[in-house]
Amino acid sequence: MIKGGVVTIFVSDVPKSLHFYVRLLGLRLVKRHSKHWATVSAGGGLIIGLHEKSPNHPAPGTNGAITFGLRVPGSLGMEVQRLREEGVHIERTGIDDVGKFAYLHDPDGNAFYLWSTQR
Repeated sequence: MIKGGVVTIFVSDVPKSLHFYVRLLGLRLVKRHSKHWATVSAGGGLIIGLHEKSPNHPAPGTNGAITFGLRVPGSLGMEVQRLREEGVHIERTGIDDVGKFAYLHDPDGNAFYLWSTQR
């Protein structure tokens, strides 16, 4: 079951982006996870993840540099297994300091990810 989510924006400079989204737009800083990642709240349950550019993701300002994630409150592994049993292709999975991730595409080829903070 999916509960909430996050829009991720790949940026060239996290502190500069935090200044824009928090100081200029008035969004609320939720957490600074590292110098490469921060989350801000836009209210109404919308979380925006500011992720520093990396070779593993699209360059800021290019096609695909904004994506979204859906939060899985329970076991991501169980959700991935359920989706695979339904014929959904999971591109890859991963884990980092903010949780576990599974990357996939919708029927039109739009990329998104599932995310769980459960370890």
